[in-house]
Amino acid sequence: MKNIKKIFIYILIILLVIIAIKLIISKFLFLNIQNDLSKSIQFNYSIEDKNQLAYFSNQDIEANIPIFMYHWIKDDTGDYPYPENMVKIDELKKQMEYLKENNYDVIFASEINKVQHYKKPVVLTFDDGWQDVYNIAFPYAKELNMKINMYVITDFVGTPGYCTLEQLKEMKESGLVEIDSHTLSHPYLAQLSEEQVKKELEESKAYLKENLGIESLVICYPSGSQNTMVQNVAKENYKYGLLMDGGVFDYNSDNSNLYAIERIYARRSMSLDTFINYCLNSKVKIN
Repeated sequence: MKNIKKIFIYILIILLVIIAIKLIISKFLFLNIQNDLSKSIQFNYSIEDKNQLAYFSNQDIEANIPIFMYHWIKDDTGDYPYPENMVKIDELKKQMEYLKENNYDVIFASEINKVQHYKKPVVLTFDDGWQDVYNIAFPYAKELNMKINMYVITDFVGTPGYCTLEQLKEMKESGLVEIDSHTLSHPYLAQLSEEQVKKELEESKAYLKENLGIESLVICYPSGSQNTMVQNVAKENYKYGLLMDGGVFDYNSDNSNLYAIERIYARRSMSLDTFINYCLNSKVKIN
């Protein structure tokens, strides 16, 4: 009888050992399958992500981008000899409202190389750094949640008629105003030596970095004055260079010169219909 009990106990122990071994093996196999599955998912995601990146980097992008150039925003031109530089307050508001109501993508100039993410891109730029931008265009931009671009002459910041540093900081911190360089003193760059051009472009960029924490990517050439030498200096410090006029910018990701970007002179006499006709050219094509 005792022998039978011993045999039964031995059999029970053996069965328990076998069950334990099976459980260990099953757990081991499950973990391996789980790890393989995880690696497979990670691998597939990685491949997909890489393919997506390759897709975007290999895209041939063609776009027409209306880039409007403004200076003052005033109803009364006074005795100013160039009144065409002064767009009427109500006209600017109508133009911005048209863009909002018709679902245009109003972007920063520094987003031109990301234009494939938009359908109807338009850029609004304001030269020199006048207080009109802070007093009039900036409130409209906040009201419409619309991006605008401002190019400041850094030597003129805080002087009569121009924005103060505090006003520039407020606009920058809103996230709606991209502030970039319009040189130190607004000279005709094409008439300067290379050393003088470097001073104008490098020191204005340094000012914006030191005082506003801005890494300026855009240089707006005063009066559109530039040449090959000026563009080469710009390439050492910026990603984009803006002209004064030229019409709708024809962007091609393969061969566009991003240091000679055309703009549309938003003159005082420009009617709303003319503004709209320029905007209707906006398009993005991805091949």
